[in-house]
Amino acid sequence: MSPQVSSSVATITRGREYSLEFASRTDHLFQSVVQTGNFYESKMLDAVFPFLREGDLVIDVGANVGNHSIYFAGEAGCRVLAYEPVAEAYELLERNISANGVGHLVGSRNYALGESRSWASVSFQNNENLGATSLRVQGTTSGIAVRRLDSIPELADTSVRLIKIDVEGMEIDVIKGSFETLDRDKPIVVCECQTEPLFDEVAANLAMYGYKATECFNSTPTYIFLAKDFCESSDYSMGEYWQDAVLRNSRRNQELSSELQRLRRLFDLSQRK
Repeated sequence: MSPQVSSSVATITRGREYSLEFASRTDHLFQSVVQTGNFYESKMLDAVFPFLREGDLVIDVGANVGNHSIYFAGEAGCRVLAYEPVAEAYELLERNISANGVGHLVGSRNYALGESRSWASVSFQNNENLGATSLRVQGTTSGIAVRRLDSIPELADTSVRLIKIDVEGMEIDVIKGSFETLDRDKPIVVCECQTEPLFDEVAANLAMYGYKATECFNSTPTYIFLAKDFCESSDYSMGEYWQDAVLRNSRRNQELSSELQRLRRLFDLSQRK
């Protein structure tokens, strides 16, 4: 079914219907949702879905307009704490939570997560791609509040099943502010790493708690990290996960091979002209 588009609202149908509003029709996420009729980064989301159960707690760090939060709540029935410090994105996040009827599951928070209690300012923002907004921690006492994940009161008496981190350069700060939660709960970690050095640093910090990267998704590399003593669910084992991961990797290799062949044919045709 083709997605319906009205202004900057895209419609997704996956058993039930969802609507996501974006700041602009030229927003990168909006374009992806319109073209696929599916959630942004749906392959990655579907890869972790079998590990999730109704009522599990998911932390969405860098929630943007709520694509991932609404997936976790609407598709998996998870409770979600969604952290989005950028005012324009946060306003859309709240509207999307309400429009999709998941307000009883998703709690939105208009501040950033980092290594320590501090303040930050926006260092880069493009309203046509709000997800690329980056922050800079500063030594003032005003601006965008930054808090440690480990200091969040809601986590005191519950366990975290998954942490998604997409914060445009502050990934290490978020991880360092989450060490107690990582050590205690061993949640799935889904983390964007734009560069190889950043991946190396993220992997090294998570390795201290027994984590290893298991798969990579998306145009901007985003990794699934699982702890050595990750708690399997009764319905989906690590063995089943690895079987599925091998199949996904095989399909990606086939897709890449087909694309390479297509590009070679185009190149050969251009050389003949």
